[in-house]
Amino acid sequence: MAVFPHLIGSEVIAIVTLAIWGAAHAAGFVTNHVRTIRSAPTSLQDLTASLNVSIFNAGIGMGAVIGGRVIDAVGLREIGVAGALIGVLALVVAVIIVMATKRSGAIDTFTTNVGARS
Repeated sequence: MAVFPHLIGSEVIAIVTLAIWGAAHAAGFVTNHVRTIRSAPTSLQDLTASLNVSIFNAGIGMGAVIGGRVIDAVGLREIGVAGALIGVLALVVAVIIVMATKRSGAIDTFTTNVGARS
C-alpha cells in the first residue's frame, strides 16, 4: 500500500488495488480469527472471539487517527511510508516477543497444547 498514493491518478488501477488489498485483508482476518478461537480453551472461546474483534477494531481506529495525523503533517503521498514504518516496528516488536517467550519456554508449551487439540 506504500505505492497506493502514486496510483490515484488512475481510478481503475486504484479500484483494482483496493479490491485486492481488501480481499487479502478479509482473508487474513478470518484465518487469524479461526486460529485464535481454536487455540483458546473451549470455556474461553467466546471471550477470545470478542477480544480478537475488539483488538482489530482498535487497530483500525488507531490507524485512522495516525493516518489522519500523517496526512495533516506531510500529505497523502507519505501515508504509505508511514504505514510501512509502523509495519516494520510491529515486526520488530513481534520478534522481540517471540524471542523472549521462546527463552522462557512459553511458545513451546503453547504450540504443543494447540497441536494436541487438532
